Amino acid sequence: SESGKRPGSRPAARMGNRRADLTICPTTLLDLAVWGTFGQPRRNFWYGVEFQRDIGEGSDVNQAGQGSCRVLPRLSSRLQRGIVVNVTMPVVRTRYVIVHYHIFKNGGSTIEYILGRAFPGRFATVHGSDPDATLDAADLVEFVGQHPGIAAVSSHHLRYPKPLSRRTVFFDCCFLRDPLARLYSTYHHFRRSDADSLCARWARSYSPREFAMRLIDEAPHQVSDVQVTQLANAGAFTRPADEQDLERATAVIRDMAVPGLVEMFEESLVVAEYYLRPAFPALRLEYVPQNVGQGTPRAPVESGEYWEGVWGKELYERLVRMNEMDTELVLRAKREI
Repeated sequence: SESGKRPGSRPAARMGNRRADLTICPTTLLDLAVWGTFGQPRRNFWYGVEFQRDIGEGSDVNQAGQGSCRVLPRLSSRLQRGIVVNVTMPVVRTRYVIVHYHIFKNGGSTIEYILGRAFPGRFATVHGSDPDATLDAADLVEFVGQHPGIAAVSSHHLRYPKPLSRRTVFFDCCFLRDPLARLYSTYHHFRRSDADSLCARWARSYSPREFAMRLIDEAPHQVSDVQVTQLANAGAFTRPADEQDLERATAVIRDMAVPGLVEMFEESLVVAEYYLRPAFPALRLEYVPQNVGQGTPRAPVESGEYWEGVWGKELYERLVRMNEMDTELVLRAKREI
């Protein structure tokens, strides 16, 4: 009725051509049953509509905003007679965010350079307060919700699974690397470092072979199938990775928006730019390599002879066994690019 209308609302559109246009009123609720061919409700929507009466103080409304008020008989009758009803809903526009899961010594510094260049003022690196901290999907959703201008995120501490959000599409990105090349790069990184960490002190004091042996004895989580453990078990090392872990990590790779390989870096970026373009039309992934150490081997990663020369035959064979799952994961990721 005219007396029950909320100030500022407009009358419903005329029903010419068996059509009704409904405009949302945020303060009004309607349980709208959309009827199917055989008179059965297909789905219930809770919308506010201008010409539906307001829910008063005595109405049964829960915290989800659902009340006991029903569709007006006139509207229900029109729906059942096949009249097309246009309902305008106030919805938040879908948001797109690129998320880089940064595995140590897998080209992450260059990826961060690329994202920072592509999204000036809209890119952030996110980490926990402790060096060994981990962040999960809930932490990421909270951070993105608190910073609506952010379009890209990178983090050493962020762990899979990636978040599912009703209003945000997360394009996850993670680069993998040949495990022995990664270990060798780790050694040279710590050897150049001024940090006072245990690994840095070992690297400055030991040869590559001695460094690897020390990790095997005292820090196996840093030398045994690190990448499979990161993807399949959120980085938690409780035992050596096995086939089940490999399958979980493979599922993450196959579901990943932007899988990448350090050994196929440029090809990975070309594929990434192509598939990200619908959401980010202006995205360009040009780059200058960052944090590249002089000790990075130039021999092909497939060269067992080269790695035997670095580690020694016995240690090389042991490292190969300790990284069988990582090696297979890299091969599977290559097929996804």
